[in-house]
Amino acid sequence: MAGKLIVDAGSTKTEWMHSDGRNWTTIFTAGINPIVQSRERVMQIVAEAGEKISEVECIAYYGAGISHPNFRQIVLDALNVQWPMAHAEVEHDLLGAARALLGKAEGIAVILGTGANSCHYANGAILKNVPALGYILGDEGSGASMGKRLAADYCYGLMPTNLMKEFQATFGFEKSDIIENVYRRAEANRWLAQFAPFLSMHIDEDYCQRLVRKVFADFIRTQISQYPQVPVRAVGSVAFAFRDIFAQCLGEAGFEFAGAEKSPMQGLVKFYSDL
Repeated sequence: MAGKLIVDAGSTKTEWMHSDGRNWTTIFTAGINPIVQSRERVMQIVAEAGEKISEVECIAYYGAGISHPNFRQIVLDALNVQWPMAHAEVEHDLLGAARALLGKAEGIAVILGTGANSCHYANGAILKNVPALGYILGDEGSGASMGKRLAADYCYGLMPTNLMKEFQATFGFEKSDIIENVYRRAEANRWLAQFAPFLSMHIDEDYCQRLVRKVFADFIRTQISQYPQVPVRAVGSVAFAFRDIFAQCLGEAGFEFAGAEKSPMQGLVKFYSDL
């Protein structure tokens, strides 16, 4: 495993796990998503990791936003510039999540973080993937989806009075601030996802529970219902924070919830150690 670099790149943060043959070292950088970032920004983030990581022989990169060959090439170019002698494989973050969560077993792998995705998986490969449409058309169940609903209700005045006051005190945004950030800001999905922890902090409120259940129900309807009824495992900050509600929603739809992890990295290390 000497010189092995495993990368888990999400829209919010990127985790870099490097092995020197004896020990694993972890660093974090900003998130990487070439769909919403420029080539120059991706190069910059990879270079920041390269300042702390050397002696890389092979790279297993799993990241958001690389389903299109052009976006995949942006990431591959950045890795090749930083570590020109290393063999780099760039794969979708969904495959990384599935391998981390399920190893080679059959199941449904789910990512619920800033964005959302899912697949039916077995024996190291994805068998079926319902398309992820991003935070404007899709991303049901994600932090961005939760944040979008929360921000909209705040602007409409549909939140309970006590939560309206708490939201204002916590974030300090006016309606005009929200509109400007959503429609004019780069990486608006990340901006919206910052509101998801507010729901977690106030999950005992009926309003918050209903909102979370609604976004999970939409995710199960659009994604999970299209797969066989095999066990579901999930990864990501949203999946972990709201795992009990997610489990309830899956059960109501006839699916078994088999657990949630905050990060896929330890599972990926095990996957590659077992090869």
